[in-house]
Formats: sequence, C-alpha cells, structure tokens
Amino acid sequence: MNSSILRTLGVASLLFLTLPDGQARQWSGLGAGASDWVYASTVYNGNLVIGGKFTHAGGLPANHIAMWNGSSWQALGAGFDADVWALTVYNGKLIAGGDFVFSGANEVKFIAEWTGTEWIDLEGGMDSRVVALTSYNGSLIAGGYFHDANGPASNIARWDGHSWFPMGNGTNGTQGQVMALTVYGNDLIAGGFFSSAGGSPANHVAKWNGTTWSALGSGVNQIVYSLTTNNSKLAIGCLGGCYEWNGSSFTSLLSSGPLGGTYPYIMALASYGGNLFAGGLFTSIGGIQAYGMARWNGSEWSQVDSGFFGGGTVAGAYTLTPYANSLAAGGIFFSAGTVNSGNVAVWHQSFFEHGTGCVGSPGFAPKLRGFGTPSANQPIGIEISDGKPFGSGLLFLATQSANVPIQGCTFQLGGILLPPIALPLDNGGSRTLNTTFPSGVPSGTKIYSQFIGIDSGAPNGSFAASNDLLIVAE
Repeated sequence: MNSSILRTLGVASLLFLTLPDGQARQWSGLGAGASDWVYASTVYNGNLVIGGKFTHAGGLPANHIAMWNGSSWQALGAGFDADVWALTVYNGKLIAGGDFVFSGANEVKFIAEWTGTEWIDLEGGMDSRVVALTSYNGSLIAGGYFHDANGPASNIARWDGHSWFPMGNGTNGTQGQVMALTVYGNDLIAGGFFSSAGGSPANHVAKWNGTTWSALGSGVNQIVYSLTTNNSKLAIGCLGGCYEWNGSSFTSLLSSGPLGGTYPYIMALASYGGNLFAGGLFTSIGGIQAYGMARWNGSEWSQVDSGFFGGGTVAGAYTLTPYANSLAAGGIFFSAGTVNSGNVAVWHQSFFEHGTGCVGSPGFAPKLRGFGTPSANQPIGIEISDGKPFGSGLLFLATQSANVPIQGCTFQLGGILLPPIALPLDNGGSRTLNTTFPSGVPSGTKIYSQFIGIDSGAPNGSFAASNDLLIVAE
C-alpha cells in the first residue's frame, strides 16, 4: 500500500455520523451447514473443508467430511465410517485424522490422504484416534491416543511422505494423549493430557526441537486442548484456562475471572486481524458473558456478537480457521449471533482494536473504534471516545503497527505515516469522523490508526494515547 492511498483516506470530512456496528462485523451461514458436530476445519485449494460427526452437509450426504467451494457443499469421495477430529494440508495434500477405519472399501486406519478422487492410507496408519495434525520441518506430525504408527509411537509420530517415525519417547503419563499441535519459532509445540515428554516432566505442554523434547517452563496445570500463535506469542487453551507464552514465561489471560459453563473448555484458538479468538463450550470468559466464542485484543476479552445458541445445555465453537478474509467457526450450534447456521458459520470483521494507550489528566484514556464497510465507495467512520472534554488531539494513519515507547506511553504505528489530522473533541471527549472508502484499494490492505490526545496536564508530560485501530479493506 502506498502513501497516496493513505492520503486519500486521511482527507476525511469532519461530519458527525453514526453507522450501525453490525455493518462492521457480522456472521453469515454457509448454506444449510452440517447435520451434526463439526470438530475440525482447514483451507484446501482456497476451499473450506470441515470434518466431524455429521453425515450431511448442505442437505446432501457427506460422511464426516465436506468441502465448501464458496457457494455450495460437496462430499469428498466416500468420506469415512466414523468421526473426523483433525484436518491439515501437507505438501499440497489434504490430510484427515480421526476415529475412522474405512473410507468406502479402502482401509484407512485413523489417518488418510485425499488424492482428489479417493482417500488412501498412510503406511498402515495408527492403532487409535488421531486428534491433532500439523506440519513441521518438512514432515507431517500427528498426535492423539495411539501407541503404534507402523511401529511403536507414544501418542505422537512423524511422517516424512513415505514412512512413519517415532519422536523420541513421545508423551506419557496417567493419560499421555496429545490434543493440540502448532509451531512456535523453531519448535514444534504439543499440548494435551500428558505429564511427561521424552521421558522428562512436562506439564501438559512441551516443545520438540527436531531431535529432543523439553518442557515449556513449568507448564500449565490444566489439560491443553488448543494451541496457536498470535502477535509473536504462543496462545494455549485449556480446560478452564487460557495462557500466553512469550518464549520465557507464561501469562494467564483470565486474571479477571475463570471460564464459565458446565463444560468450560477452550477447544479452539485462532489469530485473525491480530486479535486472538477463542472458541469452546464456555458461557463466560475473563469475567464477561460470552457464549462459545470470544476475542482477546491484547488487553481485554469481548464477546463476539451474542455468541452461539444450540437449543440445549451445550453450544459453542470447536474449531476456528481463517478463511477468505474471514474466520470460519465450526462446532455445535443452531445459530451464530442472529444468523441460522447448521454448526458452521463465518465471522467477518473489518475493524480490530489492539492494545491500550495511556491515561491523560485527570484520568482520561481515549478509545478508538471503527464502523462501516471498508470497500470501494462505501462509508466508513472512526469514533474517538473517552477523551478529555473539549480537548484536542491528532489522528494518525499508517501502514504498519509498531511499539514505540514515548514519555510513558506507546506509539503503536509504524511504516509510512501521514501528516496527522488535528481534531477538537466535544464536551463528552468524543469525535466521530466519516469518509468514503476509496476505490482501488486491494482487498486485505491493512491501515492502522491511533489518536494522540494533546493534554498539557497529563502525568506523562504532554499527551494521552488511544488503542491502535486496524482497518482491513474488503
């Protein structure tokens, strides 16, 4: 993105306008969805693939696996004879793991590869359920409940495209199964029920450097069900907890309250728009109400619309996957927000708030949010709130985020910066600007903004700063 695009955006008419927040964030269903639980999802050749307990997708027969091509669902061959729990793409091939043993007449024991016409086995597969899949250092990694992958392998194994190999002594304990896998830095990260990895203590989470296992700090005290990376940190979802690992220490993301609900699991984590999204069977998180899905912006949790409704005691997301500039959620729910959806839906968001700024005097901390639809010739708005009444400040636009300490605050913008727009605030410390999003901005373009309040009485010397607002072009 060049500075001329930013300059076009920066010439905002200073009109006051309020647009419905729903224009910026919304759920959409995918046809008639799936007939039962969706446990896994991935993107394959630009299409969304889901796996789970279901036997129909879009009203058509689809045995435990189906693909959405952007307009309709289709089965993938004969599918499977039992549930699919994990999906990934390895060397351009779609890989499925689960409870299944057959795809039609083909024996595919707990793991299979899609050829484009049928499912085939990977050197005999495993002896029990596969629930986690990822790629690491050119190999396919599978985790689960198994103890054999064409040879002894304790809950985790490596496939090089031809053969299975154990990974040291694997993971063990009273229950040693691996439930989640991801890559963080140069290491493979495994999480699950286990209390040891490679023969050494490892409390529910461990790292593999290509040759040996080691613990990740002191680990966590809850069973790990999900892993992902977000903003250079490792996010860990557990039974009743959520943590971040920065490479040397853990931070709990639930300091203001535990998960709520009968089954307080965080089953899925995904990074979308620089925010961390958590899915599970919870009803609250971090002290706020959130039904089955929530968003962490680096400083606080918020609910995603009104969450999921399942018509019973259980509803929530089991899998989250970025898909086509949106976030696909699968699980067990009749509706996502107010949208009818059969256990799978897509969340689209154009504005993301990151972090917090700093407080000016006497205690005012401005906030920045966006609304509207950032696509060609559509109206968008930026709202400043919670600033100093009758104060003033500068609105910056930039091409990148950053983390620059300034007099006790953080300037969160980088890359190409426009000359700031000077703005007075009203008697409530607020201001709303609107403009028309220009044509010619490529979909997916990211534009960052931050408001700096001029405040001679601020304890940091001269100003208060808002959060960073990310605008993603549609």
